[in-house]
Amino acid sequence: MPTARRSLFLAAQWIFAAAVVWFAIRALRGQWANAAEKIASIRPAWGWIGIATVIVIATYALLIETWRLILRASGERLSFGDAARIWVVSNLGKYVPGKVWSIAAMTVMARNSQVSPAVAAGSSVVTQLVSVAAGIGVVLLSGARSVEHPVIAVATAASILLLLAAIPVMLPALGRAMSSVLKRKIELPSISQQALWMATGSSLVAWIA
Repeated sequence: MPTARRSLFLAAQWIFAAAVVWFAIRALRGQWANAAEKIASIRPAWGWIGIATVIVIATYALLIETWRLILRASGERLSFGDAARIWVVSNLGKYVPGKVWSIAAMTVMARNSQVSPAVAAGSSVVTQLVSVAAGIGVVLLSGARSVEHPVIAVATAASILLLLAAIPVMLPALGRAMSSVLKRKIELPSISQQALWMATGSSLVAWIA
């Protein structure tokens, strides 16, 4: 990468980081007045907090590994360390208004790690689709006894499973539709049924955790 381009990219990273910090501080400042009084009365059980923290970190590690699994199914390779760095940093973009910063950061960082930006973004989209579907399924199945018509909840969960099974067939059309809406190339990966169900299983474990 030429020196001028490298300097421009580094400056863009610092600007992105500063924007994330500024918007995060603004969001916390707006909520602090309401939370401060309650926080003062809390007596934390640090042992349980530690256990919860380990579970949360393990859950994110599992989601990152799910993303790597879908990347591998697309013929790309990325170490867990690089994948974790890209996943964490790009997800900070959610705190910046605009909705596109997470994908933009992911594509740029993936390109610098010798991974196709379009495949990286597409794999992230597939991961989110699988994760959301798995989450809805967990809620429906675990709460089936709490609704008036549990058969409907179970039927809906079964429909979600069928939708997941159809994802490999739907991906090309979905990629074209997203590219048209976002005005940028989104290359959703070709994924086998085996890889899809492995990703679904990982997402189910993450949601339960």
